[in-house]
Amino acid sequence: MIKDFKYNIIEKPILQWEDNGQWILTQNFHYETPDGKFCLPVGLVTDFASVPRALRIFFSSGAILSRSALVHDWLYSSSSVSRKEADITFRELLKVEGVNLSTRYLFYWVVRLFGASHYNKNKVVISQEYL
Repeated sequence: MIKDFKYNIIEKPILQWEDNGQWILTQNFHYETPDGKFCLPVGLVTDFASVPRALRIFFSSGAILSRSALVHDWLYSSSSVSRKEADITFRELLKVEGVNLSTRYLFYWVVRLFGASHYNKNKVVISQEYL
């Protein structure tokens, strides 16, 4: 088990909205975990947290459209860490972003219980515009 996780989100991601309901990262995005500094690549495609529209009224847009969700999408698609580590990172980055305790744990348990079908499913998706 990972203890004393220390996280930092180094910058604000620069994204471009696409008509298909997804976002594209237009500049590299950096974050830190106890294991080091990491970089999400330009062109990464994300939908942030895949919360069904009907349930979005229960969450702040900050929790859904967060840098934490961007990192979580990257970790799930890249399989660079285990699914459990990706979910813990998501929860801890939500804390850094100021998301309240109950929402953090709700999101954490939703991805723990229902996220397996999305882990490593699509691999990393990079917009053709940035290749």
